[in-house]
Amino acid sequence: MQRVTATAQYRDAVLSNSAIAQWRDQTEAYMAAAGNNQALNARLGGFSLQPGLDVQSQTDLTLDLAQSLKSASWTQVGSGSKPIWSTQLPDSAGLINALQQVSKTGAIGKSFNNAGSMLVTAFEDGSVSYSLADNSYYYDANPQSPTYRTLFVQIAGNPKNLSDTLVAHNGWDFNLAAKNGADWRYGAGQTPGVLSLRSAGNLAINQNLSDGFALYDDKQLAALLGQSSCFQCLRTQVLQTGLSWSFDLVAGADLSAADPLAVQISSAAGNLTIGSATSVRTGTGAINAAARRHSAGRLVCDDLYRRPHQHRQPLGQPEPRGHQCRLFRRIPVRRRQHRP
Repeated sequence: MQRVTATAQYRDAVLSNSAIAQWRDQTEAYMAAAGNNQALNARLGGFSLQPGLDVQSQTDLTLDLAQSLKSASWTQVGSGSKPIWSTQLPDSAGLINALQQVSKTGAIGKSFNNAGSMLVTAFEDGSVSYSLADNSYYYDANPQSPTYRTLFVQIAGNPKNLSDTLVAHNGWDFNLAAKNGADWRYGAGQTPGVLSLRSAGNLAINQNLSDGFALYDDKQLAALLGQSSCFQCLRTQVLQTGLSWSFDLVAGADLSAADPLAVQISSAAGNLTIGSATSVRTGTGAINAAARRHSAGRLVCDDLYRRPHQHRQPLGQPEPRGHQCRLFRRIPVRRRQHRP
């Protein structure tokens, strides 16, 4: 079915977890209102309506959602020589990909390891014990888990009493539902949409931008594999069914143009950078990337891909037009050019 995109523009907005949660609620509200608008539906004819978010910045734009946990409420769930502390992070727009201990001057004093699993043991008396590797953290991403969206940290004392501050970093995951079940699918058809991140300057994707995949723990993997248990299974990204969001990423964007992928003619730099160990991925959606043509303008990609059977560039082959990309699964990355 052909689609018409109803796009909400957010100009010079700060990318943050709270802002993205607000945008999700606003999108849900206008999609619900559109679905109940009989006159609009009649004008659409055989087309369906999908949401769009156009996030614009006149300056550099970076996707790296950092949240200070200094004022978080912590509960000790592990005792002994390896205490574990937990806190709820219900508003994170994506999985927690990094956890750091940061001093008042901004210096990183310690980085915690992202644990692939956490051992949880339930006893007959109703008590529960937790075991986590030293200096590591675990973010529960299983919607069926009673501790969904809880961050667990193996640390000696209450993080609230640290002289430094724990700072969690995450990206934007359209497949990660809110604690109350709100997600990025709308209407009876569970319709996804189109996200545009457009910067008139440089655009840096330093945390994952994702849809169409879910991080499964051992319980979810056991159910998927038809097994009673899967204790040795580490958490794994699993491709999901259904439709997925599309992404437009533009550096050096011409924000006055009608074309969402248009770039400026000026000589100012407009680099699109996808950071190390960072993924831009979707399921059935499309990924479009554009950067302004100039000797200083470049695309640098570490991990940019779609579903395995949808990649168009053969694995191991160089990117078209000299793009500086080292891709797990390759797709052509569009580089807009102005000819003199």
